[in-house]
Amino acid sequence: MAADLGPGHRLDRRPGPRRRRRRGRHRPGQPAHRHQPARREQRPGPPAADQDPGEGTRAPGPGPAPAGYVQHILAAGITAPAAWIGQTGQQLAGYWQRGYTAAWTDANVLTPGGIYAYHLAAFDQITARDFGVTPPAQGIQPAPAAPAAPAPVQQAPAPAPAGPQLTNGVAVVLQFYQDLTNRDYQAAWALGGSNLNGGAGYSAWVAGYATTASIDVTGYGTWSDGTVWTHLSAAQTNGTVKTYDGTYTVAGGVIVSAHMTQTS
Repeated sequence: MAADLGPGHRLDRRPGPRRRRRRGRHRPGQPAHRHQPARREQRPGPPAADQDPGEGTRAPGPGPAPAGYVQHILAAGITAPAAWIGQTGQQLAGYWQRGYTAAWTDANVLTPGGIYAYHLAAFDQITARDFGVTPPAQGIQPAPAAPAAPAPVQQAPAPAPAGPQLTNGVAVVLQFYQDLTNRDYQAAWALGGSNLNGGAGYSAWVAGYATTASIDVTGYGTWSDGTVWTHLSAAQTNGTVKTYDGTYTVAGGVIVSAHMTQTS
């Protein structure tokens, strides 16, 4: 208790040291709290100028169509815009490099694009030659079609009925040799094999190709009178290769005559 010093005297109260309040004092048994800076949300910025927004979703493929490719397709009697032909050739070569077969690209690229069935082989052959890409023999195939209702068994004659008529002579000749390579002898017979058998008949004509593994048309064109000329390379089953020069007269979508000369 403070002493009373009487009137006229003041009690001099000198301030003593103040006790500092401690904030955030850690008590035993409680977790220590540390101040953490507010976390900023990272928002994606715009893509760089040289970044393709669709990168990673586009199928890899070769460069632009080779010079002369579009003209070769048009010369085969295939009618389509030049830009579409060049882009489609790039697509085919890209798919083939990734393991898709020509049958797959025929069903999923060319046919939906409006290419007729009798032009598919010519389109594929020209694309493979000009782009330097061979479609794989074994690879990704088109999805199998739904099974159709069973048809009654009938005895069919050896030659198959003629397919759609081709109006371009080069296309007829290219399809003829593609059918021979595919061993679709009935289709080749309908395209003019019946006129080139020398009177030997269908069976003997087919037997004449028993040692032929494949036929590649390495060059072709037409003369002013409409005659089709070709350079052929025929691989044999024994590993040898024979070459030929040929000329063909085509009328009504069928080869009516031909003259072949073996060059090697």
